[in-house]
Amino acid sequence: MKILMILIMMAFLAACSNDQSKTVPSDDVPESIINSFKSQNPEYSDVEWEREDGYYIAEFEVNGKEKEVVYDKDGNQIFTEIESEEGEDDDEEGENEHGDDNDENEREIDPNELPQVIKSDIQNRYPDAKMLEADEITHPDGAITYDVEIKHNNQIIELMYDARGEFLGIEED
Repeated sequence: MKILMILIMMAFLAACSNDQSKTVPSDDVPESIINSFKSQNPEYSDVEWEREDGYYIAEFEVNGKEKEVVYDKDGNQIFTEIESEEGEDDDEEGENEHGDDNDENEREIDPNELPQVIKSDIQNRYPDAKMLEADEITHPDGAITYDVEIKHNNQIIELMYDARGEFLGIEED
């Protein structure tokens, strides 16, 4: 199942302050992931690879903007993030090799609208946290994921969940 972590998670991956992200040589990236990347981005060879929370992130430049593509361990593209003009990140999950959006729908929701299992997990992981905002993402294949921004111990943290409430990843700003 394709998982979208908006990466805000992955924008988040690049800015992780807890050092969970680790640069890895391309020789250490599984062949299935390299093949998937090359088939979607054949024109890019200057790629830096990172590994975080079991995901592989390809970082490279496109038209002067940093682009990150996140893959699961099986080589499935999870999402794509491109730095915007203002230096912020635009999440483009489901983007194809031409940069076209594949009908992914992201909408901001009130954190109180999150499934109870997600709210409970956040409460268990971060008892004193305040939920700041949440996004519900519907992927082209119909899968739904949630990105939740919380404030905990004066840090903004991005949490990602699938529709069942399974925790997918974290990124601290």
